[in-house]
Amino acid sequence: MMNCHLKVGDGRRINFWTDIWCQAASFKDLFPSLYRLSLEKSVSLRTIYDRKALSGEWNLAFRRRLYDWEEVDLARLLNHLMLGLKVRSRHIIDKIVWSASPCGELSVSSVYKSVVNSLGPSLKISKLVWLNYIPP
Repeated sequence: MMNCHLKVGDGRRINFWTDIWCQAASFKDLFPSLYRLSLEKSVSLRTIYDRKALSGEWNLAFRRRLYDWEEVDLARLLNHLMLGLKVRSRHIIDKIVWSASPCGELSVSSVYKSVVNSLGPSLKISKLVWLNYIPP
């Protein structure tokens, strides 16, 4: 989603594979062969993080032993985790941040400014927003 990103808090609301939380794409898209082999397609980031905290290793469950070329992908994934994982306190919830607003919250004003900045002021935004067939 344009102008939005996930801010990792405790990691409970973030899906490890399908949400975009560490890079510009999800791990499902960056490592499709590993995702296909995963036994935990809907696992939370917190679950993966807690498992690592207990064992000292990243333990991802796959349905079979990985081939050499898949091990290379796994090494790349683990490198992403070491560089980008910032799970915080259990008391801070994960949230979506609207980067087009200074406070990070979505507002009509920030959407309008974002559209005007990207598409120009001559666009009739009211035709995009006020459609009769969309409920309020």
